[in-house]
Amino acid sequence: MRKTSITQGEYYHIFNRGNNKQTIFFDKKDKIRFLFLIVYFQTDIFFENIGRQVSYFIKNETFNIDEGLEKKLLNKRNVELINFVLMPNHFHLTLCEFKEGGISQ
Repeated sequence: MRKTSITQGEYYHIFNRGNNKQTIFFDKKDKIRFLFLIVYFQTDIFFENIGRQVSYFIKNETFNIDEGLEKKLLNKRNVELINFVLMPNHFHLTLCEFKEGGISQ
């Protein structure tokens, strides 16, 4: 259990690494899926078939999200992604919590 509480409006460095420094992103699809999940997990909005978003991004270099849904995603976020880094065996995120429990969700 976390010793200090997460406070709304504060910034947090979140990172994770593969077990024994093993690779966690094997190809472009893995990285794209992770990028989409970064967007997806900032909000409580449900998406069907994330695999379609990955396939669409590979072909078009953009996600298939219309402008209305994009605005809804931005307005309903529980956390704000400040920056991120993806490496073959680990990642780093800097997040700001908007809603209580947003980071832990």
